[in-house]
Order: sequence, then C-alpha cells, then structure tokens
Amino acid sequence: MSNSEAVSQSPNMSDLLPTDLFWTTIAGVQNEDGNFRVYFQNEDYQIYEMTLNDTKSTIYTLLKLTTSTMPAARIDTPIAAVAWKNLQQIRVYYITVDNRVQEFAYSKNGGWQKGSTLGTALENSTCLYAQDRFTTEPLLRVGFQSSAAPQTITEASYNMKDGWKNRVLEFGTDVSMGSHVKDTGMRDQFQYLPQMLSTLYMV
Repeated sequence: MSNSEAVSQSPNMSDLLPTDLFWTTIAGVQNEDGNFRVYFQNEDYQIYEMTLNDTKSTIYTLLKLTTSTMPAARIDTPIAAVAWKNLQQIRVYYITVDNRVQEFAYSKNGGWQKGSTLGTALENSTCLYAQDRFTTEPLLRVGFQSSAAPQTITEASYNMKDGWKNRVLEFGTDVSMGSHVKDTGMRDQFQYLPQMLSTLYMV
C-alpha cells in the first residue's frame, strides 16, 4: 500500500454535488458518539470524505481521496464504505475509470492509503455493497457485478488469515432451511439480474 496525498479542503463549501451531466452516490459510516464520515463523488469527479464531528452542527470539512497516487474514479461510480474500532479503521470502495473495484484503506496511525483491487466490474454497472463484522478481527464482504459473471453477484471476502478471496453467488441450497430452493419462478428472475442491477445503486 502507498500513502495517500489527500489534501484538506476548506470548510463550509456548499457546491458539492453535481446537478447535471452525471449523478453521484453517497456512503456513510459513524461511531457510537455520532462522529460521521460521508463519501461521495464531487462535481470535479473526485471522491471526497466529509467529516462531521458534532451532531448538533452543520459545519463540515472535506478531504480529497482520489489524488495522484490513487486510481481515478469512473464518472458515476457507486461507492460503499465500512468502519470499525470507533472509526480508527475505514474502508471505502469504488469503481475506477478502467472498471476495477478499488479499495481506499484508512487507519488511525497510517492515514489513507491505496488498498486492494478486488476485481473487474461490468462496464457501467452501478452495483456495489460492503459489509463488515468485527469480533477479534475484521471480516469484510464486498459485492459487485463482475464482467466475468454479469448474470449474478461476485463477492470478495476478507479475513486476516486468507486475505481477499472472490466467489460467485449461485442460486441453490438455502443453508438456513436445510433444503434446496425449488421455486423455478424465483430462479427465472435471475435472467433479468443484469438489467436490474444496471439500474440500482446498491450501497
């Protein structure tokens, strides 16, 4: 990983979001005290972090994350984010101009760094989600519509022992019920998944 050259922006900037030509998605994380971080693509096509540390105030500061050391974001990229340890660890995911699913990694001691590249997304896909579960170590799941299997969801999962591993989600056995799902009507719905996913923002 390489250190980010993120540059702090002035507070109280009001013209943040694009109003024409393209749209943006937004992801947010917070701790139990209400300290909040918001991630979005600005009208300059860069990805920013908005910091709000006072739940009673509307004053915020901005930090540009997509600098010269970070892969440029695709216009209209979906964005997903997770955090743990009271915002001491944050991960942000987006799609680059060459359709790679890219990770920003933040740690309290190391700041923002370029993280892992998780796969190749289908061109123009707006599908992206991230989940985390922290017990003694982080367990991360990032889902996207891949170019290799666009008919379903590809999920990258992470743990400390194995690192990142990808898998393709398949229609089949419902583990919680202990039986095979036999609803052919539901199975038939999967043929429409590429069209459905191309119009949904999953963050």
